Amino acid sequence: MTNQPGNALRTFFNSTVFSFEILSVATLIFLVFLWKLFAVILKKQDNKIFLSSGYTIATLLAFYLPWAFSSIASQTSVYPFLNPLSVFYLSVLKGLANSGQVLNSSNTLIGSLLWKGIPYILTGQLIGGFLGFSLFVGLFFLIKKINQTDLENNINHLKISMIVSFDDKLSLKWYTIKEIAFIMMLMLLLPLISMTNTAFYKTNDFQVKLIEGLVVGVIIFASSFVNFFCFHLFFSLINIIFKTISYLKLSKQLKQQSAYYKDLIKFFIVVILTIIIPMILAFFAILIKMASGVYISVS
Repeated sequence: MTNQPGNALRTFFNSTVFSFEILSVATLIFLVFLWKLFAVILKKQDNKIFLSSGYTIATLLAFYLPWAFSSIASQTSVYPFLNPLSVFYLSVLKGLANSGQVLNSSNTLIGSLLWKGIPYILTGQLIGGFLGFSLFVGLFFLIKKINQTDLENNINHLKISMIVSFDDKLSLKWYTIKEIAFIMMLMLLLPLISMTNTAFYKTNDFQVKLIEGLVVGVIIFASSFVNFFCFHLFFSLINIIFKTISYLKLSKQLKQQSAYYKDLIKFFIVVILTIIIPMILAFFAILIKMASGVYISVS
């Protein structure tokens, strides 16, 4: 069971986990950007249901495809973290999982943060993100090349930045509140669902992941009314990279009028929230577990 999340976080490197993190994140990034491209081509970029349903399907496939492939390519199942949010949440939850379930230690925290595996897992996710983005870029230019003579659906005016970059008009205060609200919603619901007792409720891992996907879909749709939220840190990273490139091309006068530094601050806000919110929620989950006597696997 060396590919389980807890075990993956306890080692400095696991080649199987690393490979499937790349695969899962590449799948997510590629499909999300592809769906957004379809939305622009079909003039549905303002259709909340169309966008939300596509992003949800992309998330489900990012879970299911690597998971299914791992049953063939690996001797043991692999459960991709997929998201930095999950990495930081499970690093606390699995690290302190023995708290309250060791004899005569009901009120004592046992264990520590599982930090060893964080660097290689996040590196795998970063590589997967750029791989998925690169595949999308290749397909983007292929689609433009094939359709360059299609006058009805002319997409020659499209640029990569129009698909992968986004603007959020909210002030820093309301942007922070939005991100906190939706990240907390996501990290409060998904871990609870993932801990479902499959034997008691007569379900399997596939059904649990399906329920998680439906919950993700509802959260994404709700966030669509406020221009979505940072479901995955890589989207904000790509956005700020393109914003930086555009900013560097501006004249000195236009740079003074640019909102680039505000966008940069928003990026760092997302980075900080991605780290601290999951860890805080996981710590409170451990405290609740200790009080209730619930058992959590450390693997």
